[in-house]
Amino acid sequence: MKIVTLLGTKNKTDFAFYLAYAMKSLKKNVLIVDATKGSHYLKGYFQPDDSYTTEILHSLENIDVVFEATDWVDVERKLRNMNTTTTNYDCVIIDVDSTEGILKEWPDSNMLLYISDNERINLAGDVPLLHRYFDEKETNMIRRIHFESAYAIPSDYIETLMKNRPSFDENSFGFDYDETETKLRMMMQHEHVIPFNKLNKAYKRVLHELSSELYQDMPMRDVENQTKKSFFGAFRRTKDTEEKASQHTIGG
Repeated sequence: MKIVTLLGTKNKTDFAFYLAYAMKSLKKNVLIVDATKGSHYLKGYFQPDDSYTTEILHSLENIDVVFEATDWVDVERKLRNMNTTTTNYDCVIIDVDSTEGILKEWPDSNMLLYISDNERINLAGDVPLLHRYFDEKETNMIRRIHFESAYAIPSDYIETLMKNRPSFDENSFGFDYDETETKLRMMMQHEHVIPFNKLNKAYKRVLHELSSELYQDMPMRDVENQTKKSFFGAFRRTKDTEEKASQHTIGG
């Protein structure tokens, strides 16, 4: 079982579902753990009514979600109540957006991603979150996936806020502003579908890249058959792909 942790105060629900969808294309069974303070998954993607007070495991396009998880023991307990267990999943994606959340007991991550954008309220919230993460892990290195906005801010803004403490992994990645991002999130929330195929090519490429990176033990032909293209390599860049895709490396 692989563990992916998504860190940051930005709403990461759509990214989590897209990443899970990419893993499903590799025939992986995926569980999303909602450890956010605001219960973003329950309130954003599932109708919170009386029936949801007793049910704690729901699915969106065969991707299971555990709501309001406080720690790993709580996840296991909730799954047992639904007659299942984490061992039934190939990958568990844990979404954490608070300092309280990262202090809880979670399994070690096979992949940890800091998901960020240019919203000032999110950047302000990320400062104490990242400081606490760095203190706990005794490292300043982290891998970042950043979403640009229509209004540009300095690329090193978060580093400035944190007095240059973060050191972003060389495999960090950034997406140029895409005006369809919000529209697709709304579609997912209201129509209960994951519009993966409507994402731009750069976004889909990175999602497939992350998925195949976790499962490099898979025969290459299996990945190629499922993703239509080989995405092996740590965010390989060529002049051709740079010209065709709206993407840029962060902190490089």
